[in-house]
Amino acid sequence: MLTPLALARDVLFAGAARPLCHACLARALGVGYGEARELAFSLRLTGEVTLVPASCDACGRRRLVVRVHGDLPDVLTRIVRCLVHHRARGYCAECLAGEVHCLAAEAAHALDRLQRVPGLAQRVDRCAGCHRVLPVAFASTGDRG
Repeated sequence: MLTPLALARDVLFAGAARPLCHACLARALGVGYGEARELAFSLRLTGEVTLVPASCDACGRRRLVVRVHGDLPDVLTRIVRCLVHHRARGYCAECLAGEVHCLAAEAAHALDRLQRVPGLAQRVDRCAGCHRVLPVAFASTGDRG
């Protein structure tokens, strides 16, 4: 019989190690919200996961999610994937940082390099994440990823 912590590890590390909010983690584990939150904080203390504001892969809501540490592609690659997935919707550096789990400064630096990526562009517009008017990046062409 798995302990609740071991079960939480199995759920979080399974497959693509999707980031989950506490509510979705609770549903996946069959436990209450409070217990899922405690398990997430316990795993954070072990260094196996981080807790970051981003979109939950299960429900799609922007919340504090539990994300597994691992070999992630570089920031620019993750931003390109995110923009292609949300084609034609512009996001600012701060919102992209939350989506791809990096620092806002890393996202801003990646956006400076973005101008060399075909099918991606930047303009001053309303961010689809925070709704502020400021420079945003978006995918103008390409298939959804």
